[in-house]
Amino acid sequence: MLLAPFLAWFLLHLCSSPAPPPSPPSSPADIGRAALAAASAVPQVTADVPSELLLPLYEAFPPYFSSLPTDLQSLCVNLHERCTAWAAQGECAANPNFMQLQCRPACRSCDLLLYSNRCPVPDDLSAAYEPGDLDRVFEAIALSFPDLQPRVVSSPPDPWLVVFDAFISAQESRALIDAGTSLGFARSTGIGPTLPDGQHERVEIKSRTSRNAWCKKDSVCETDPLVVRVNERVEQVTRIPYDNYEHLQLLHYREGEFYHLHHDFLPNFTTHDGNRLVTLFIYLNDVEEGGETWFPDVLQGGIKIKPKLGRAVLWPNVMNQDPAARDGRTYHEALAVTKGEKYAANAWGHIHGFKALQEKHCTS
Repeated sequence: MLLAPFLAWFLLHLCSSPAPPPSPPSSPADIGRAALAAASAVPQVTADVPSELLLPLYEAFPPYFSSLPTDLQSLCVNLHERCTAWAAQGECAANPNFMQLQCRPACRSCDLLLYSNRCPVPDDLSAAYEPGDLDRVFEAIALSFPDLQPRVVSSPPDPWLVVFDAFISAQESRALIDAGTSLGFARSTGIGPTLPDGQHERVEIKSRTSRNAWCKKDSVCETDPLVVRVNERVEQVTRIPYDNYEHLQLLHYREGEFYHLHHDFLPNFTTHDGNRLVTLFIYLNDVEEGGETWFPDVLQGGIKIKPKLGRAVLWPNVMNQDPAARDGRTYHEALAVTKGEKYAANAWGHIHGFKALQEKHCTS
């Protein structure tokens, strides 16, 4: 009997209690912090960064982000947990090549996803080969480098194919094999679709089963005096500047591995380095059986180049009178290694400078 009056009193007081005060509106910094968190692939770690460094970053982000086209907003993502912290500490200006691509929202550099914004046409865009130069270079090779033991296997009207039987020493070959082993050989890939930033996706393809490593800038490989000597020789023979070359691609084919018929001219090419003018393929060891490089459309019935320590083969990927056009006759195939293993290296020389553009993520 006493419960009913008590319950009525409690409900009366509950209903007549004042409502809680409304939450204060979020500050611009709070909004920016939440927006940056939402634009990050991983949670951002900023506990060790003073708030006075973070606040300007948080406040500036929302108006910048809202100004971007919708398609860029969806691609604009911090890829590292320290992006916001690094940006607050000035790393966007101190380390732009890394930060502006890995930490786009934090650096407010999402507009650089567009190739035209990130990679304006260089002022000094000169060509390694003008129309007619390719024939002149290949004609001179047989006369200029007797110590490399060149022999012209094919020449116009067929495409050029020059084999060097002493292009590289055993010591230089060993240095490249050891460098690839140290860097770590990984499954080779092919050129995939063009990405929004103008580069190309790398995709695994069933027609290529080898493994490769890249002799990149500042690696032990690139700075090895023996490798430097090889790169200088490549430049001297082809008359294509070192900067126009991709970093050496080191290859390892195990027994049964291959690369079916393909061309080294890059499809859907849009970047400023221009396409691959020539390929110089260097054999780094003797192969017990198989592993030949086969050119089915060179000479009547095609030609096979047998792997041999020290040997290299040079061919054009483009036409003599139009260095921007593919020479469709130099399709080739790395035949399967049937016994043993095969080590090799690719040197690809582009029509324009490559290495400086690659540092800015402006190559394919």
